[in-house]
Amino acid sequence: MSRLTLPRAAHRRETVALLGFVAQAQRLGFTLAEIRDIIAIRRSGGTPCRHVRALVRRKAEELDRTLDDLTATRRRLRGLPRSSVSRTSKAAVVCPHIELAQHDAKRRPVWKA
Repeated sequence: MSRLTLPRAAHRRETVALLGFVAQAQRLGFTLAEIRDIIAIRRSGGTPCRHVRALVRRKAEELDRTLDDLTATRRRLRGLPRSSVSRTSKAAVVCPHIELAQHDAKRRPVWKA
């Protein structure tokens, strides 16, 4: 076994482990920029745990808001077929079912263009 084999093998193991970490972090919703920062903290000799906990708290709060918005949107969508608005309403620009559902959504937009 040559002397170059061991460092290369160790480097490959480290790379595979790092790629596994990146994949797991992405599955948990971390962005590549956030992952880069976490790895940089570790490589500088620090422990990224405090930073990660702050990110996790913020991500959980964002996810809660998104779930609330999606739940409200689902509720509005499910109510559309049961709407008692006339299908021939002349007051509608295009479709009264969608336009009336929009009035309920004024509090906070769900999707941003």
